[in-house]
Amino acid sequence: MPKETDRLKLPLPLGNENVTRESINGIFEKIDAGVATQADLDTLREAVSKMDIPDASLTQKGKVQLSDVTNSTAKDKAATPSAVKIAFDEATSAKQLGVEQKANVVAALNSIGVSASTSESWAQLVSKLTTVVRSTGNATEAQVLTSATFSNVAGNGRIGTMPNRSAENHHMPAIDSTLWVGDRVFLRPPTGYYNGESWVTTPTPTLIPENLRRGVSTIGGVVGTLDPSNSGMVLAQYTSHRDKPVDSDRPFEFTVVEKPAGTKQLFLFPNIQSSTPPVSFWAQYNGTTIFTYVAVDKNGTMWNFMTFFGYGNQARTYLNYQYLISSIDRTIRTFSGSYPFTVANAPANFDMDGIVKIVGRATGNTPTTNFNFESNYNYIYG
Repeated sequence: MPKETDRLKLPLPLGNENVTRESINGIFEKIDAGVATQADLDTLREAVSKMDIPDASLTQKGKVQLSDVTNSTAKDKAATPSAVKIAFDEATSAKQLGVEQKANVVAALNSIGVSASTSESWAQLVSKLTTVVRSTGNATEAQVLTSATFSNVAGNGRIGTMPNRSAENHHMPAIDSTLWVGDRVFLRPPTGYYNGESWVTTPTPTLIPENLRRGVSTIGGVVGTLDPSNSGMVLAQYTSHRDKPVDSDRPFEFTVVEKPAGTKQLFLFPNIQSSTPPVSFWAQYNGTTIFTYVAVDKNGTMWNFMTFFGYGNQARTYLNYQYLISSIDRTIRTFSGSYPFTVANAPANFDMDGIVKIVGRATGNTPTTNFNFESNYNYIYG
């Protein structure tokens, strides 16, 4: 059988068939019958234009108007590719911004110690944001321990500057002190933190029992042993030093008396009831002998406040009592002698408040001179 075309079903002769005029005419007639003419198209167009096609809606098919608007809420218009592209570009930009902002939120959470990741959803991140405590408070760096971190309304990660005094020294020296006589003592500590186990101190070298009236107690439970009837009196004693070799490089020294800490004055005067001269000294050989009274404070600072010269060859030098009624005054920091009138000021760094030791010191010139000394003195301090 001959094959046919798909649409018009026109016969397709086989290779062994003869094509006749009648068959060809039949094919043309079928083609003529199946092809629309211009008149047919015009008739169809007129018919279509007269058709009542409804507008399309969400529930029925129909004709639709195109629109480039991207912010309309109409439901009977269709977006053009141009409008779709605008919307797509906006959505892409918003998505990128969302990614960036999410990364910023994650970084902010991690910076304050809250673990977060961009792989988490916005809902998860918002939940973590609600757990963050907002920085409050008005503490300053000076009110927080050194190296400790804190937060206040001004920001996070602030570092304290207050010194930890208890870690430095549990016996912290006061930077100032004052006394209400007969009432109380005030000590001003250095600025800083104290844990309650520290003590603030101030030196009180003169707060010793022998400087307080007997039976009187003071701060710290110090009980006085001073007997006001005789405690300020050092009785005269005969003192003798014989044949002490001295020269310019080898002095001879001996302690005469000590002025207790805190006393205001030390008086030196000869024992007028004794027939022995108050002071006499001499050298056994020719040469000059120098005898000096030296005050020595608790730090070893020396003050040569009275000097006498003697001569050798057994000649004695006498210092009679009318010349040596003298005193050392703590308040005005001077030594003064009655006659001949003598005034000597203490060195600026001399500690008059502590114990002051009075030393006799003898030197001689070369050659070596044997020094001899005798004294008979009274000393009163108060």
